[in-house]
Amino acid sequence: MKNLIYCIIAVALLGISDDPPVTDRVKFDMYEKAIDESGSSPYYVVVNVKNLQTGEVKEVCTEVYCVMGALKRENCPDRAPFNNRLYHKFRYFEFNCPEALKNIGFDRYTPEELSLLEQSLDMDSLVSAVKNGRLDGMTFLPTEEKKQVMYAHLMFNRGIMMRRGCRSGNNCYLEAF
Repeated sequence: MKNLIYCIIAVALLGISDDPPVTDRVKFDMYEKAIDESGSSPYYVVVNVKNLQTGEVKEVCTEVYCVMGALKRENCPDRAPFNNRLYHKFRYFEFNCPEALKNIGFDRYTPEELSLLEQSLDMDSLVSAVKNGRLDGMTFLPTEEKKQVMYAHLMFNRGIMMRRGCRSGNNCYLEAF
């Protein structure tokens, strides 16, 4: 009985979510939706990017148009190869060109900064609020662009799509996928 009580307390303190982890397939479906529904209010997507100059590989959150722009800067002018690369099922891209890496936001924030933001937020509550229709948008200060992108990164990895408003880039809309 004592062990059961300890187990219940541990689960409560850890804040384990009832939601299953978001699979790579779901993330690809979210990514594909972002491409297919791109417009003046673009979605944020999380992609895996390798910097061929340094060998570093990391997850990067960016707008879908920035993925397209990075591919074009990396010398992919023909439409068929461009689409084959854009719709890569693992959302994985390799770039050598500094302009492509800058366009996709490779150095916008570090994994450590993302982790610090995640630790400061109650992600389970935020995700639950979006899924239950209690939260459908966020407003960031114009000076908080990096925080906005990192927030979108965390939400994407939990199955929540975030898009930037078309009139002012700091109003964002959230939707459960």
